[in-house]
Amino acid sequence: MRHDVISWKILLIVAIYLIPTLYITAQDPDDPFGEIDNLLDEGSGDEKIYSSLQEALQEPEQVKILDMTRAGGDEFDEQEGLEKLSSDIQRLINLEELILNDNQLEFLPDEIGQLKKLRRLSIADNQLMELPESIGKLESLETLNIRGNSLETLPNSIGKLKKLKNLVLDHNQLAELPKEIGGLSALNIFSINSNTLKKLPPEIGALTKLTKLTVWDNQLTEIPQEIGSLTALKVLDLNSNQISKLPESVSGLSQVTRVNLMSNLLNSLPKGIGNWRGLVKLDCSYNRLTKLPGTIGNFTSLEELVLSNNQLAELPKEIGNLKRLMTFDLNVNKLTTLPSEFGGLISLKDLVLWDNRLNKLPQTIGNLENLVTLDLNTNKLKALPASIGDLDNMQVLVLWGNELETLPEKICDLSGMLALDLNSNRLQKMPSGIDKMKSLLILNLTKNLVQKSEQERLKGILPTTEISF
Repeated sequence: MRHDVISWKILLIVAIYLIPTLYITAQDPDDPFGEIDNLLDEGSGDEKIYSSLQEALQEPEQVKILDMTRAGGDEFDEQEGLEKLSSDIQRLINLEELILNDNQLEFLPDEIGQLKKLRRLSIADNQLMELPESIGKLESLETLNIRGNSLETLPNSIGKLKKLKNLVLDHNQLAELPKEIGGLSALNIFSINSNTLKKLPPEIGALTKLTKLTVWDNQLTEIPQEIGSLTALKVLDLNSNQISKLPESVSGLSQVTRVNLMSNLLNSLPKGIGNWRGLVKLDCSYNRLTKLPGTIGNFTSLEELVLSNNQLAELPKEIGNLKRLMTFDLNVNKLTTLPSEFGGLISLKDLVLWDNRLNKLPQTIGNLENLVTLDLNTNKLKALPASIGDLDNMQVLVLWGNELETLPEKICDLSGMLALDLNSNRLQKMPSGIDKMKSLLILNLTKNLVQKSEQERLKGILPTTEISF
């Protein structure tokens, strides 16, 4: 059996058991909360939806919903989008929803500010370079979606939208936010991904009702101290920026449940993160972390922790307090050992430790009774603790690229094992009780020192297992 075929089958088995985790992690980057695109659908009920201004102007006082989104389907490329919105829009005095997505609008008429009852305005995927000052007169506006335009600035009047709850500004060219943004006292969701922001104004701290803030793919180098005033915040996404340090004031984000800090320049995390006691997911991958604060042990609700591609040489003993942690990714770091307290991670199902410098595992690894997948490839392990055989739920164990010369006999107690990858070690034979692994589908022993007699023995006692030598 070719090694590459075996490797792909092992990867497939791993993927099957990681699918739930991947589903949670890999959300649509344009809609990090899974709900922004549905905001405009709320509350429409059985109201008639008008599709052209000409039609709406025939009975202007009756119109509550006007959707002039450019039609999709086969004719999409042939249909010209709306290039100009007529000032007659002001005649729709009872209009509550105006949807203008996927057109070619370069500006909005000043008269749009006369729509005093407008609650939802969506102008996504147009060619707007600016908004009129009159936008601040939309006193009833609750949702404003301007994603996918060419905005370079926002009018100061935007701060007058006292009822605005949802503001989506993704994929524009905004280099800064006006200080008046702090006037959006009712704002609940603020999404400003894929712009060119270098900083956030300190006035952002006035948005005390904010629950979701996403500013990924910008050019932020720092976060203002005032962010600690966002005491209602539940989701914070700052990934893909240039942030080198978080302010200690982040301790004020006591309600946060999901934080994404991946792909920044962080060397450390402040001790104040220990106040994030309700945190469920934390992603700090692709940074420059050399150590973790002991206060990480306060994350007693944490279920997923991603610390891959950093420079961690050790873990604090408090890591063992994370009793609800189910997924832990530590690949591509500089770990040489794991603390004995690691055995406290009793809910752990998926543990990824490949490409570190581990030379041994603690005996307490055997306490991880719920572990299903364990990836230890490309380390420096010379032996495994006997307690590895206590991992009764283990199904995928990847150990290729280590320095193993023998395996403990107790590993054979893992009767539910599906895939065991031992490629590129120094093994001459397998434990005598290997035939107890009745469920084993794949055994990879490529690039070891297994003699012909041992190969024949293994083929005989594992007739249904695909074995690679």
